Amino acid sequence: MTTEPTKLRRVPTPGELESKAPPRARRGRPSGPEIALALALVVALAVLIWSRVQLGDQIDVLRGQTRALQAAVAERERVIDAQTDRLEDVRTHVDRLGELLNRPLPGIPD
Repeated sequence: MTTEPTKLRRVPTPGELESKAPPRARRGRPSGPEIALALALVVALAVLIWSRVQLGDQIDVLRGQTRALQAAVAERERVIDAQTDRLEDVRTHVDRLGELLNRPLPGIPD
């Protein structure tokens, strides 16, 4: 039986271990891609907040326009109702005049 000499494994030094670690663990500060991602998230959040404020302003404008249109429609309905009442009064007078004209006049033979 022959025995082969065992190979000793070399233990990496702490510096070698650190160089194989991910960038954040190696330096203790964020890497370039991490900074870019954080910046992109901040910009996206700012855009969302800005667009929400813009939509809120537009909603307020639309609510005001809706109220103005409702008031205009109500006023128009009041005008139409008043005109309808006047038209009914005129019809009543025309009907009464028609009745008067169709009656024989006293003292005048037909």
